[in-house]
Amino acid sequence: MVDETGDVDVSPDPEVVRPRVEVGEIARQYKALVLHGIRASFQPGENSLLRKRVGWRTKLDIALVLQPTLSTSTVFVGDEASENRFCSRAGIVLSGGEVVAASSRDGGTQAKGLKRRTIPRGMDDFQIDQVMRAERTGVGQRRGYNELAVENPETAYLYYCVDDIGGQIRPDLPETEEVVQASRDYNLPICVLVSGSLYQLPEVDEGTIDSLAIQVKTRGAESALESIRELGGRQLSYEEVASTRHRISPQQRTDKTQELLAGHYFDELRLADRVPEVMLFHSFGCGRQAYMDLVDPVRLTTSIQEGRAVEYDVEVDRGVYLPDGLRKGAEIVEVDSFSTITRRLRYFHYQGRFWQETNDRQTGEITVRPFREKENQSKFIQIGLRTLDLGRHLHSAEDYFSGVRQQINELKEAGAPDWILKAIASHLYGFARQAEALGDEQAAERAIKMAAGIIPREEFESLEKERLDEQGEFKLTLEDIS
Repeated sequence: MVDETGDVDVSPDPEVVRPRVEVGEIARQYKALVLHGIRASFQPGENSLLRKRVGWRTKLDIALVLQPTLSTSTVFVGDEASENRFCSRAGIVLSGGEVVAASSRDGGTQAKGLKRRTIPRGMDDFQIDQVMRAERTGVGQRRGYNELAVENPETAYLYYCVDDIGGQIRPDLPETEEVVQASRDYNLPICVLVSGSLYQLPEVDEGTIDSLAIQVKTRGAESALESIRELGGRQLSYEEVASTRHRISPQQRTDKTQELLAGHYFDELRLADRVPEVMLFHSFGCGRQAYMDLVDPVRLTTSIQEGRAVEYDVEVDRGVYLPDGLRKGAEIVEVDSFSTITRRLRYFHYQGRFWQETNDRQTGEITVRPFREKENQSKFIQIGLRTLDLGRHLHSAEDYFSGVRQQINELKEAGAPDWILKAIASHLYGFARQAEALGDEQAAERAIKMAAGIIPREEFESLEKERLDEQGEFKLTLEDIS
């Protein structure tokens, strides 16, 4: 299937005949390692379905447990990390799976689901011999790495490259302790990658890896290879790599899958085009926030008596912006908390003032600011990913209801798409939910009555039960991300 950009969707389709090459045959025939590099603190933007804050270990878990179609590159003997020959210096070595698209350079494929990748036209009609023998080029005149999209990948080993990259700064390496722990958790051997060759040692721990990396840097690769031999290590043949398969038990796969789905690591907004509930419940959360932006200060003050005293639990760190005096362990009175798809909001009382804490779901940044420091001057509400102009400044719930009613009528007369009206209804249900939480039954009833004219209340509540967890977070299914 070709999308509007001219790119090709290489999702599995038995009706479409494309070139397919076994990963194991690439290792055997071309004497090359097929690597999926996993960067520790970098997300390739639109190419990934993951949130920016997702770390190395979670990315590894996804690759091993969910087995998505992976972007990989090949490494030959003599390839140095300093030459930008692969995406990351730590990741997995593949031994199985099928190459369904390939390019002699970084093709910029984009994940659209676990089993779906959109690739530039031409990568799907590849000649593997040409790709493997071509010069691998990067941006401009720099050397670079090729890209092979691999379906149903199977893993042989973890790898950790100890090559010296000189003065280059790359955000790709995880802590060695994290790699060693992953090896133990999955019973998956770690191999050391030196100048494009893979070496297995009888035992690898943090000290072994760090020592070899220092040795390469200070005395060169040959000295490190001598140490590997002294430790009982040996170079693995391509036949060994191709014939090694790591297995995960069914129970471990089931448990880890549930953990990954519950961890909110996937960027739901990237899935919104095929999971319509994403936009509905983003609007629902925005409706809750809209009520908080309009709530009567007297009602908010009353909520302190019903709030719960807790210790503040956010550590001051990079990406956290707190007002003076507020530190982890300080006693606050939490009034309420809820989520949209893009952020987690918490409202609390501290030292005589109300505060709003915003946790950005994409970056993990947390900001705290005085709540309602200025009077609300907005005329807009957030509906899905678009803003809706209500044609009046929103100073009260009455302004909100009047504006929403007018917009619903105008949109119906204009024959607006059904999803826009449903998103507005979801916003109203969110407004009602927050009004109920603060004891404003009148506002809640008005919002529910308006919303029910678009989505019946029972239908919405059933969908809410299905799609939101106990903390009000959106629940993705395996089908959603596949």
